[in-house]
Amino acid sequence: MWLPFLGAQHGRRLRQAPAEHHRRIVQAALLAVLASLSIAAAGCGGTGSSGRPNELARARAKTRCPSAPSLDPRTASAASLVPDDPKLALICRYVPPPVRRPGGFSPAGDRWATDSSRVQLLAHLLDQLPPIGKIATSCPESGGGRTDLIVFVYPARQPTRVRIERRACIPVTNGRVVRYGLGLPFREPSHWPDEGLI
Repeated sequence: MWLPFLGAQHGRRLRQAPAEHHRRIVQAALLAVLASLSIAAAGCGGTGSSGRPNELARARAKTRCPSAPSLDPRTASAASLVPDDPKLALICRYVPPPVRRPGGFSPAGDRWATDSSRVQLLAHLLDQLPPIGKIATSCPESGGGRTDLIVFVYPARQPTRVRIERRACIPVTNGRVVRYGLGLPFREPSHWPDEGLI
């Protein structure tokens, strides 16, 4: 409700604006969300990685990066990118195949995010992105296709996978919901999507 581009009164004007204009609007709104959620987390003292520690430890031990940035629609929500209150996130990085050598993505490392307040902040941030197809009609190629698969981990439910691709409109999807991520606070194009997010 704090994102002005979601207001019906702005819809027609935004659909007619160029992609760069949308990117600035989305980025400004997301930064405002980030600031407000950071203040809220600080006020609550954060949750660290607590919450059913034994179940969470078992869930973490079973979570691995897949060989490709594949999604699992069976565990994905159709209502949001990330269901409420993930506690951990495994960030898996992938590089696309060379242009002259077609094939699948190759793994390029991984890292864990273990501060649950920051993981939940990231989940909220992604869930506020607008649906693809309702903002811009064309987007520039960018970023060289570096891709993150973020596996959000919970103590008592199946993990949720969200993929972020640095190309075109920066599609962000869990396999059932697809959002427009061009305004996310990324760093340089040569960096990974998660480097500007968490």
